[in-house]
Amino acid sequence: MSQVTHRPSVLQQAHCGTTARVSGVRRKHNIQPGNVMPSKPFPAHIPSPPYVQRSWAQSVLNRFQRERPRIKTDKEIQGMRTSCAIARDVLATLTEKAKPGISTEELDALAQELCIEKNAYPSPLRYKKYPKSICTSVNNVACHGIPDDRQLESGDIINIDVTVSMHCVGKQFW
Repeated sequence: MSQVTHRPSVLQQAHCGTTARVSGVRRKHNIQPGNVMPSKPFPAHIPSPPYVQRSWAQSVLNRFQRERPRIKTDKEIQGMRTSCAIARDVLATLTEKAKPGISTEELDALAQELCIEKNAYPSPLRYKKYPKSICTSVNNVACHGIPDDRQLESGDIINIDVTVSMHCVGKQFW
């Protein structure tokens, strides 16, 4: 699993995603959530992380019981670099599209399409039953906002989190 961090004109932060102002002056009121649409189907030919097939708690427990920290192989490191590059490209495209009049639902659909094109799995999708491919936090939403049909307005501040997983070596995901 890889995460991309980018904040325009600011040093990189520990969180994944980008924060940008959607043209204009900062809005001074809290946003009201829109309607969250159902998850879109995801192609079966792209492998999904283990947490999609079983409960998150069981997935983590099984992993800790059978795996110890280890040094990654060159092939695994290359797989991590590839997934990071994909996440970076998806985030760059979404940042360009985040303009007044577009909904975070539309940004999510675009992110899913871009992941499918690259044979990557959008990691938030179905993680602990999360219904979307990205997290979008607008204005007063602190983190992990769920994309909905509310359109961005001039002055909105949006954070977009992009994380992708790829099946690279055996059952190891990045």
